[in-house]
Amino acid sequence: MLTPLDIETTVFRRSMRGYDRVEVQEFVTRVAADYEFLYKENMDLKEQLQAMDEKIAQYIRLEDSMRNALMLAQQTAEEVKASAQKQSELMVREGEAKVEQIRARMRDEINTELRRLSELRQRGEQARAQLRAVLTSHLELLERQLPSAVSGPGEQEPAQVAGTAATAGSGS
Repeated sequence: MLTPLDIETTVFRRSMRGYDRVEVQEFVTRVAADYEFLYKENMDLKEQLQAMDEKIAQYIRLEDSMRNALMLAQQTAEEVKASAQKQSELMVREGEAKVEQIRARMRDEINTELRRLSELRQRGEQARAQLRAVLTSHLELLERQLPSAVSGPGEQEPAQVAGTAATAGSGS
């Protein structure tokens, strides 16, 4: 590429009928000045272009970094979501197992209480039967002893008195 210095230092050969040297020199000086201006402007534009290229490269790196961060955030969110889902499923299963344990324990306790109730009822029946037997034996003993202890023509036996009282009580 031609530089402004090349233009200024260019020496033309002389010829007999050549151009006016002063005019050529003035023209070359003007061309060199204009060319220098354009050359500097071109260099400035190249520097600006290089700076812009560097900024673009920096923005591309930043964009890549942001894209990677976003992908990592999405991946992390999915992992957290999956972990939370697994944990909630585990908690539900544990809760269901605990409920089933409580139900089984309650069924056992209910069955135990039902057996105790049945035993108590049987004991109550046995106690009533024993009490009846004792009362019946005492009544029989009383009946046997009363007629011999009291001798009177108009007296009734205790069994008859009890039967008469029961009949009178039901008739009312």
